[in-house]
Amino acid sequence: MAKEKTEAELILLRDLIAERISYAMGISVLYKMMRKSEAERKPLLSKIASLRRGIRYIDKVAIPESLKKLSVSVHPAFSLSEWVQKALEERKRKAKR
Repeated sequence: MAKEKTEAELILLRDLIAERISYAMGISVLYKMMRKSEAERKPLLSKIASLRRGIRYIDKVAIPESLKKLSVSVHPAFSLSEWVQKALEERKRKAKR
């Protein structure tokens, strides 16, 4: 039963990633369409904004939730607080010299 549940969660995760990729491809197609005709600019921009919101939701909510169900801890690749702390330490070292 656990194996079947894990397989189902992996399939759902794969589908989320495929959906995200299709949204990104849709954005690039809409940008190309927008370059060709200036008249349709406003409707295309609203479609692009909707696709971007979809990508943001998938990245920030759907994929992390799916990974949690698979017992995978989600950590950000970049921590601003760690970067600031390292930069301040480096500045202090330079000031002491």
